[in-house]
Amino acid sequence: MNQAEADAAVTVTNLSAAYEHTEALSGIDWQVPRGHLAAIIGPNGGGKSTLLKSMVGMVVPQAGGIRLFGDTPKRARRRVAYLPQSEDVDWMFPISSLEVVMQGRTAHHRLWQRHSRSDRKHALEQLRRVGMEAYAHRPVGDLSGGQRQRVFIARALTQNAELLLMDEPGTGLDASAQHELLDLFEQLKSTGHTVVITTHDLNCLAEHFDLVLGLDKHVVVSGPPRAVLSGDVLTRLFSKHFPVITPEGEVTLHD
Repeated sequence: MNQAEADAAVTVTNLSAAYEHTEALSGIDWQVPRGHLAAIIGPNGGGKSTLLKSMVGMVVPQAGGIRLFGDTPKRARRRVAYLPQSEDVDWMFPISSLEVVMQGRTAHHRLWQRHSRSDRKHALEQLRRVGMEAYAHRPVGDLSGGQRQRVFIARALTQNAELLLMDEPGTGLDASAQHELLDLFEQLKSTGHTVVITTHDLNCLAEHFDLVLGLDKHVVVSGPPRAVLSGDVLTRLFSKHFPVITPEGEVTLHD
């Protein structure tokens, strides 16, 4: 491990991955310093979710490697929380918000250990931190999309995760919930957490994020948002789609 890897939350080196015989990622190099907000953008099928899953060992790379805080994903797993896309979660499972959050303590217990009063207290503190204490005993399936995301972030904080990997966390959220989620990301950054998300919402990036990775199976572009989000780059990244800047300054993509 070199010093650059030790100082970074995420280091991806020459990473390639595939599903059966279909290439998903090729030669990816990327680094995210600790305490940064980073976003991965790109077309559907461009490898965004695959990159996140590779970081937590759900996808085994064909070549290259990943270091999280200078360590392997397996050894760093207690320091990392992964939040999948909303459609990958069974929201009908009968479990309360507090029970979801307390799952974050499981990483710190042996398999046969039960949750303690201290675990419960810690979980309630994290629900309070994300503004969801009043919903502690509400079934998580009854919550709105934005509320569910807050509950899962509280679970990550209960785990004491330093790195949060979130796959399309803004999907299905209204504008108000999206702004609240972005404000929460800023709060996490202020306390030293690193957040990496995949997103199709380009408008939030310049104001809130430090780094953007443009991915289409390979790295198309990487850097600060204002350097990355140009019309030429977005057109190259999204191929048959083209970006349009509205009079309000918002970025939209059209076929």
